[in-house]
Amino acid sequence: MAATKTLTAVAAIFLLQHTQATNFQLPPCLEPFRPFVYSGCYQDGSPRTLEYRSEQSSRNMTIEACVAECKGEFPWYHVYAAKKMAHYVPLGNGFRYAGLEYYGECYCGATVNSPALDESQCNLPCNGNSSETCGGNDALSIYQDTTFTTHPSEVDIEDYAPLGCYTDDGPNGRSLPWPRDIPQETFTPAQCLSACRDRGFPFAGTEYSRKS
Repeated sequence: MAATKTLTAVAAIFLLQHTQATNFQLPPCLEPFRPFVYSGCYQDGSPRTLEYRSEQSSRNMTIEACVAECKGEFPWYHVYAAKKMAHYVPLGNGFRYAGLEYYGECYCGATVNSPALDESQCNLPCNGNSSETCGGNDALSIYQDTTFTTHPSEVDIEDYAPLGCYTDDGPNGRSLPWPRDIPQETFTPAQCLSACRDRGFPFAGTEYSRKS
């Protein structure tokens, strides 16, 4: 039997003991849905500008379908968040940004860390609706959820609260799916918190003494 992995979650208000947060069911949202607002055409590359890629088929993708997924893909994302994020961000939000690329690839993310491009670079029609634009080659048409009022830059690492020790890489997958690239030789928990804060993540965790 493989040894159970453990992860020290150091950033959030509450986490389910068996890391089933992605299956957590919220009551219907009582607030009317506010459409995402177009932010512009942005360069994509490696690493990705928006980290989460939708598993929906790009063959039928539309702006509305991508935005809907990014709005609600992870309903816990800002429910169990760093204290300042949880205070300012409405219940039920998923990701701040939705982006479409190359006819219908859909991406979501908490921050945009790439330069803006000329609008002419986002010129490909969406596969699911040819009257809409779905980015270009290595170019994202990005939309923003305006219900978010706190940017990660306004959150300090002191706003994160320790939670305890939790299992990792269980039946539901990794507890925290996006690793941060931090040099192992100089790794500290503060570096992990800063890296996760800068990408807009409400949770941060360390394991094996030097992984974030």
